[in-house]
Amino acid sequence: MKKKYAIITDIHGNIEGLKSVLDNIKTEIVVKEQKISILRIDNKEYISLTDLAKYVNKEDPSGVIRNWMPNKKFI
Repeated sequence: MKKKYAIITDIHGNIEGLKSVLDNIKTEIVVKEQKISILRIDNKEYISLTDLAKYVNKEDPSGVIRNWMPNKKFI
């Protein structure tokens, strides 16, 4: 997994800003040679459905998602 680094200066003056940066982090994982984006907001992780759908159909991932939507058990 690729790590991201940030240089943060003068954190004493902006602790809330630092907390916001650390709480909202975007990263990615690789599953079966497909990059999947993960976004963490307030300690909740969200996985990109579009990235998952691109594994099934790179040309039209939105069509895959439309097929998933009626089946709530899938999502």
